[in-house]
Amino acid sequence: MENHTPRQKIRSLLLSQPHNLRDLSLELRLPEKEILKELPHVEKSLKPMKLKLSQIPARCQGCGYTFSDRKRFSKPGKCPDCRQTFIEAAFFYIDPKGKAP
Repeated sequence: MENHTPRQKIRSLLLSQPHNLRDLSLELRLPEKEILKELPHVEKSLKPMKLKLSQIPARCQGCGYTFSDRKRFSKPGKCPDCRQTFIEAAFFYIDPKGKAP
C-alpha cells in the first residue's frame, strides 16, 4: 500500500472493516482533518463501482441519542437532547448500494 494515494488507502481500509476517523488517522498517519477532507471524494469515487460509503452513526454517551440523520462526516459537538459533549464517534464502512448494515 506504499504507492497508493490517501484516498485509495482509505477505500481499502473501509472495504475490510468499519473504522472511525481516529482509527483511520492512526492507521494512515494523517491528521483527522485530512481524512475528513478526503471522505467526500472517496464517496464519489465509489458510485461507478456500485458501492456506497455508509456509516454507523455517532451516539451520545449520556442519553443514547443517535445522530442517524447527520450528513456530515465530522463528529458532532454536543447532543441536541442532553447537551453533553461526550459523543461516541461514527464508524464508516463501504457496502454494496441498497444493502442494509
